[in-house]
Amino acid sequence: MVRKACRLMALQVLLTATALGAPKAKVAVLDVRSVGSVDPKKFDGVGAFIAAYLAEKRPDLQFIGSGDIRAMLGLERERQLLGCSDGSCLAEIGGALGVTYLVSTEGTQVGSTWVVTMALIEVGKSKVVKRVTLPTEREDKLAFLYASAAFTLAEAIPGGAVVGAAPEPDMESVKSYATPGWVLVGAGVAVAAAGAGCLGYSFAQQPNYASGTLSKSAAKTDAALAPVGWVGIGVGAAAAATGVALLLLPKRATGPSIAVAPTRNGGFASVTFEMP
Repeated sequence: MVRKACRLMALQVLLTATALGAPKAKVAVLDVRSVGSVDPKKFDGVGAFIAAYLAEKRPDLQFIGSGDIRAMLGLERERQLLGCSDGSCLAEIGGALGVTYLVSTEGTQVGSTWVVTMALIEVGKSKVVKRVTLPTEREDKLAFLYASAAFTLAEAIPGGAVVGAAPEPDMESVKSYATPGWVLVGAGVAVAAAGAGCLGYSFAQQPNYASGTLSKSAAKTDAALAPVGWVGIGVGAAAAATGVALLLLPKRATGPSIAVAPTRNGGFASVTFEMP
């Protein structure tokens, strides 16, 4: 019995030592590729930041940054390979480096919006495992986008758990809908109250209308107030409900936006939400 226990303990120690000594899977992190007319210098050092962030979140893996890639491939070969963007070409880079996965990042600017696209490529299968695209209208918030995209990719790499929580945006980058929400609630309540007043006045005049004591012009006015009152109540209730919905929306960096289109007579045509 003692001999059997000793054998089991020896086997456990051997397995533990083997696991600890097992080489880590390698992941190459390329420098950010500038797309369009954006100056490539805008992304200097970003690749190293992404590699360091990934290494912090996934200590079970070995991440190779641009400096190591340059040393392993040589400057000229690196320039040739890093100029490509399709999956098979990027897989060629991974094959030359002897890595399991490769992280490719692109940065561009569309109008006033910056867009960061980060992809995790499985070299052996030449396929994109995960792709993340994040926009921001503030250049000073690009670091948050890099961290957010890298965290998502760190979760997608098999073999281990991510250390720590996802990055949180600071309050300056969070969209708040309190102001338009309260404005819509206030305007909705006012319009609904005006509609209710018109409808109430119309109902109050019904006995006079039935008895024929109203003048012809007053009767026409009274007849028009009822539909106006119902429309006012409906429009006001819809506006107030939209405002309440905006107030209840969670604050987030990439949340829904409200678009109000005017009609020809100056009223509101529609209120729409663009969900991310």
